[in-house]
Amino acid sequence: MKVIIDNVTSHTAKLTKNFLDVEGLELLPHPPYSPDLAPCDFWLSPKLKIYLQRKDFNTLQALSMGLYFKSIPEEEYSNVSTIPSILPSNLEGIYSKESIIFLSLNRFECKKNISLAIRAFDLLSPQSHSTLSLTHDQWARCVLVIAGGYDERVSENIRYYSELSHLSVTLGLDAKVYFLRSISSDVKLFLLANSFALLYTPEFEHFGIVPIEAMYMNLPVIAHNSGGPKETIISGKTGILCESGHFEFAQAMRDLIFDKERTEKKYSFGSNGRLHVLENFSFDAFAYQLDKLI
Repeated sequence: MKVIIDNVTSHTAKLTKNFLDVEGLELLPHPPYSPDLAPCDFWLSPKLKIYLQRKDFNTLQALSMGLYFKSIPEEEYSNVSTIPSILPSNLEGIYSKESIIFLSLNRFECKKNISLAIRAFDLLSPQSHSTLSLTHDQWARCVLVIAGGYDERVSENIRYYSELSHLSVTLGLDAKVYFLRSISSDVKLFLLANSFALLYTPEFEHFGIVPIEAMYMNLPVIAHNSGGPKETIISGKTGILCESGHFEFAQAMRDLIFDKERTEKKYSFGSNGRLHVLENFSFDAFAYQLDKLI
């Protein structure tokens, strides 16, 4: 028997591999970023299951998108103009029209390569004396927010968070880098709606929902030119794809800031990204593609 599974931690764990070996199951190679093999990675699958359980549909036409997919809280993605009451108090003062806030949104796991965001951010500091250093005025308005899933029961989460915190202190960025662990949906949506750009640092990552969420929220995405982002991000139109390395990421971040038409370019990336998501990754788009296949 042949089995195809994706590369999430539970599927690549030693216990899982041992079971496959003992049972004589052959594991087929799987492109880790293939959207065709992971369509349920979009939006909020658990809420879809609640609406769709015990329901049968003979045709796609019989499936009313407006009724059965209403469980997707699109209104939540629109109603994010105010600061959530549960937003950490130390962040409330940094959000203004003048702020340049870079956002990293990933679980606190080593494979997410979050340190890349910190090192790239450091190259923009005037104190780094790099060729990418910003002016003191620009740097004063820059902030890096690192948010994501964190479980105190998972040793890797604890260890990696500690490493990232130590790195920011070592680089003298402890006053410029903010860590948010296990954030709520309200806080996540607020961050996506009020940041300057998303830094998506995993390399050879699977398809990934975060860039889709960011583009839907009109947020430009700076990501590795590998894995899922190559299929979801149009470099130069909805964001910027970079080769590996913190210098390349810092260059992309600096380009967004220094562009003479910075505001226009940012919003152009944002509006292009939202349209790109609606045309290619919405439920209507999936339904249309599935209908063509069957």
